[in-house]
Amino acid sequence: MIKRSAAICAGSLLMLSSQAIAVNDKALDLLKKGYAECKSAHILRRQDFDQAKETYNTFLELRDQAAAIDAGILESANPEVTRIIGYCDTVGVDIRRTEALPVFQEGVAACDKSAEHLRNNETEEARSEFTNYLELKASAEDLSKAIVDVFSVKAEIRRCDRVISEIEVAEAKLDELKGTLEESLEYLGESLSMCQTLTGKEVKGLELEKMKQGLEAFTNHKDSLPNQNLLQQEEVANLPITQKIEILNKKIEACTVTARANIKVKEKELIAAEEERKRLEELAKLEQKKLLEQEGETDNAGEPLVEETPEQKQERMSRNFEFYKLVKRVNPEFPSRALRTGREGYVVIEYNVNPKGKVVNPTVIESSPKHLFEKAALSAIRKWQYEAQFEDDEPDMALARTRMSFSLSN
Repeated sequence: MIKRSAAICAGSLLMLSSQAIAVNDKALDLLKKGYAECKSAHILRRQDFDQAKETYNTFLELRDQAAAIDAGILESANPEVTRIIGYCDTVGVDIRRTEALPVFQEGVAACDKSAEHLRNNETEEARSEFTNYLELKASAEDLSKAIVDVFSVKAEIRRCDRVISEIEVAEAKLDELKGTLEESLEYLGESLSMCQTLTGKEVKGLELEKMKQGLEAFTNHKDSLPNQNLLQQEEVANLPITQKIEILNKKIEACTVTARANIKVKEKELIAAEEERKRLEELAKLEQKKLLEQEGETDNAGEPLVEETPEQKQERMSRNFEFYKLVKRVNPEFPSRALRTGREGYVVIEYNVNPKGKVVNPTVIESSPKHLFEKAALSAIRKWQYEAQFEDDEPDMALARTRMSFSLSN
């Protein structure tokens, strides 16, 4: 009785197992046809990829038809079904990976272009091509996640990772160079502004000496441009800011030519004005002489009284200086800027001494270096005091010239 019960149970289990793996025959036939298409697609994959995809799509259609007839066939434990589905899934992975590979290779070509741009110091172009590589790599992964498991693909990815690292280093360096060039651009803008004061409408009202001083100050400023060597580096040759600097330099060159031309014009104007003044002065003398001759008015010596010329006045005032004695001398203070830089020099000053012994109208005639010691020298000489020592005549204005030396040893 017990043996019979055991036999019944075993038969029941066998029946249940057969039912679990049983599938619809029609659905299985469709799946088998799909399997044949799947095998063909696998063979065609290396010969005619488009045909392989089309063939594999036929398998997918047959698989869906089988599932429509028997909803559980794809999850069936039937060994034949399991074998077909497993094989065809593998073929599908291969096909998708094969489809993704050209897309990835196109990305690798973009990566190679990026590396080439980087070697040519074209950092922005390198970044653009690398972005293209990343987009194509992502597209390839969308087609097949398995693409990144291919050994050759892994090697290309590692190589391109090195390219992006080099791009990031180059970009950091370029950003630093751009910041430095911005300083140069601002400095050149200041130089151009200084030059334009010598070429604008207001220049006609400037004195010749001030125009020359302005040109010298502008030239020194321009020639002291910081980081000039950066413009020779290949990394910055094609940058927009470098092109701006080149344009600004051309404007400065043109402005310099105009400024120098303006100074020459001013020099000619002054020479012409002086010649005209002398001509008019001579005419005035002749007219005065004629009038005196006509009226018979002459001095005791029989010569007409004429006004003193500027040259005669200067000579007379220079002679007067011997009748003045220096009673108070103030030495100039050494400028702190010159002390810091360890610079020495001198200033030649021409000045008048009035009858009260005070220094008036001090003017810098010569200095070296320009503008460094002049203020200190003028400040000191204005504090000098003289004493008039005319015996018979009334004290008269005198003209003198002195040289102040600025030496660190003193």
